[in-house]
Amino acid sequence: MQTTTCPKNGSVCEYLWNRQDLSSPKNILILGIVLSLVWGLIVWKDPIWLKNLDNIFFDTLVRFRSNDPPSDQTVLVDVDDESLIAVGQWPWLRYRLAAMVNNLTVASPAALGLGILFSEPDRTSWSTLQDTFKREFDLEITISGLPRGMEDNDAYFGHTLARTRTAGAVFFSHQFENLDHVCNMRPLDIKGDLSGLQMPEASGILCNVPAIQAGLEISGFINTESDQDGILRRMPLLAKYAGRFYPSLSLAVLILATGESTLHIDNDIFGPRLRLGNRSIPIDRQGRALLRFHGTNNNFHHLSALDVLTENFDPALLRNRIVLMGSSAAGLMDLHQTATAKAMPGFEINAVFIHNTLSASHYREPIWISVYTTASTILAGIIVSLLLCLSTSVLISTGAVLVVLLFPLASMILFWGCDVLLTTAGPILAGGSLLVLLSTIMGITIRIKAHTEKEKLKMQLINAQKLESVGRLAGGVAHDFNNLLQVIGGNIQLLLQGRLANHPEAARLKTISASIDRASQLVRQLLLFSRKAEAQLQQVDVNHEVKNTVKMLERTIPKMITVELDLAPSIWSIQADPVQVEQVLLNLGGNAVDAMPEGGTLTIATRNIASDENFVLRQMETEPKHYVLMVVSDTGSGMDKETLAHIFEPFFTTKEVGRGTGLGLASVYGIIKKHGAHVLCDSEPGKGTTFMIYWPAIKDLDRDTDQTVSAPAQKPARGNAQTIMVVDDEKDIGELTSEALQDFGYTVLLAASGEEAVALYDQQKASIEMVILDLNMPGMGGHQCLRELLKLNPDVRVLISSGYSAADQLKETMQTGAAGFIGKPYQLTELLDKVREILSGQNKNARQ
Repeated sequence: MQTTTCPKNGSVCEYLWNRQDLSSPKNILILGIVLSLVWGLIVWKDPIWLKNLDNIFFDTLVRFRSNDPPSDQTVLVDVDDESLIAVGQWPWLRYRLAAMVNNLTVASPAALGLGILFSEPDRTSWSTLQDTFKREFDLEITISGLPRGMEDNDAYFGHTLARTRTAGAVFFSHQFENLDHVCNMRPLDIKGDLSGLQMPEASGILCNVPAIQAGLEISGFINTESDQDGILRRMPLLAKYAGRFYPSLSLAVLILATGESTLHIDNDIFGPRLRLGNRSIPIDRQGRALLRFHGTNNNFHHLSALDVLTENFDPALLRNRIVLMGSSAAGLMDLHQTATAKAMPGFEINAVFIHNTLSASHYREPIWISVYTTASTILAGIIVSLLLCLSTSVLISTGAVLVVLLFPLASMILFWGCDVLLTTAGPILAGGSLLVLLSTIMGITIRIKAHTEKEKLKMQLINAQKLESVGRLAGGVAHDFNNLLQVIGGNIQLLLQGRLANHPEAARLKTISASIDRASQLVRQLLLFSRKAEAQLQQVDVNHEVKNTVKMLERTIPKMITVELDLAPSIWSIQADPVQVEQVLLNLGGNAVDAMPEGGTLTIATRNIASDENFVLRQMETEPKHYVLMVVSDTGSGMDKETLAHIFEPFFTTKEVGRGTGLGLASVYGIIKKHGAHVLCDSEPGKGTTFMIYWPAIKDLDRDTDQTVSAPAQKPARGNAQTIMVVDDEKDIGELTSEALQDFGYTVLLAASGEEAVALYDQQKASIEMVILDLNMPGMGGHQCLRELLKLNPDVRVLISSGYSAADQLKETMQTGAAGFIGKPYQLTELLDKVREILSGQNKNARQ
């Protein structure tokens, strides 16, 4: 919520501005340190958008180093689309896969990695068919001439796999338990410090069918883990299941190829390392290795599965090399996006890791990277702030830019020289944003300060000229206008002297006289604002003034606006001019009404306040110890910060031309300051506005009993014998109109609300020939009531009567189907003429 306050010599905003220089080196440094710490906290939380920026930086560096020569240590056997077209859709029969493996085994590879999971049995096996016929039809089927071992395709495939050093695939689940039977898997023999690993334990495992699993020398999982942007950058190497560690498929293949069965875990300055013999594999706490890609799908020797089946390859290509079997076919859904390829098959990603390990070319990501990124972010921001505190010269600004660029430059050097990755998005964003923000603040504040004195003198001159013009205008108009009011008021007083208090016209003449007095007070208020007259101070009961002012407001504001009072029962008195207190309430109330065109609540409250118990008054450094607090609040549109900063300036207005002069709140401010009072304003767009006025209190004042003036009666007029329904929520007006119409021979039905009018018309619409409808009523309202009446009778004749209606609202009502309009106050003869005109058919409803 925005706050504008006005202590002794101006607003709190101005008060603070005079005591603080936002562009001073000290404040710039403090602001820079605070913002640097904020950036550090953001980086420590590691939001997704920041991680994505770091990943983009890493991918860019990887692409610059992805032109290494192809690897000759690994060969890929690909069940590609061409093979599927030639042999048939997947899954292939297991004996056909066994033939592939047999052809590969002849070439004597160092190890075979089977990156395909066979969790379902081959339904085409002869033994499976025998079991099916026996189970379904109780038939014993035999066949002769089938080679031994070919009865079960899975067993035959497993037997073939056992002839070579083969690593098969399994899948670990972290969501489901007991996915499969117990696999015949060999856990890893890991030695060393395992306390640094923080891997979640898998809850289930999915294996090959037992016959195939039995033929595997070792198994490894094929789980992959892409980053949140969908790009795969790391390879999981270790998985924890049932308290034991198991390798990934690529690590299992390396174990077979190297003959190393024991792994060691140790740590260096960058974090944990997995040692396989004399080979070192850097990993993170989750057991993942950061992959170093070397190009797009062309860094390894590829063999089509069709070529292997047809023996259309050179066996020497496979001898003593690692062979990985998988699929690049899109339909088998084993494609992954990487930093160098849009779609890289999983078995080729395994080959990338194997090549990284055999060539000792792994990237490293320190385990302390979060601490480094946070510290470098804070450091970048503080260094930039310190440099900007020294000077605003171009040389210093250039130095700050170089500091910001130093972090990505150091990261690139370390990456290309030592294969170590350090993130840079945090320092770049923190240093860059602080450089721009602090430079902007310094530039703006320096310009503001350079023009402050000039603008202040200029505004003082303009305001003096405006007030002088208002003074001349007020003096000239007040003379002539007060003369006119004196003539009218004197004649009214003479007429009152010649009549008794119970004379039928006495109440009307008193009302006119009171209105003339009010007009005279308005003229005096204008003179007070222009300093042409002095305030007349006296003891004032604030509650009494509030009640009198609310009576006036209720006669002029729309019915959709509710006025609520919350007055303290034993309010202290104040020393003030009651006319000016009333003017403050009228101005604030009028502004509140304008801010609620669709209706709302205007609340006026009073309280006794002691300055030593009130935080706001203590901040104002006030001398009086006791105040009467007057609060005027509304539920209207509210004000933004920019508008709030100017509300008390003379001639400032947000209303359209012809509706506001810009003197209302300026007059309020002037009155309050002359009385030694204080005013605060809280407002926010869409949440209404609250004015709080602190009047210096004096001793208690006896309160006068409220005086009310009875509503004037209208002069009756004659008419014809038709039945007319009068709808008005004001009882006096309804009765007055009824009396006038009855005197002229009409039959009159009264309704005090729109709901009552609709119900009454529904009962007696056959006899009702015309409706006189008030537009502004609580509840349904006149406009909605008109719609409901037209639903009951499209030919109903309705005369709209209103003392206040916005132009667009009245226009809409007339277009809905009203037959005519008469504005309040009106002459009774004018009303009777309208009635005769409508009943005679000269003016039917607008829809006809």
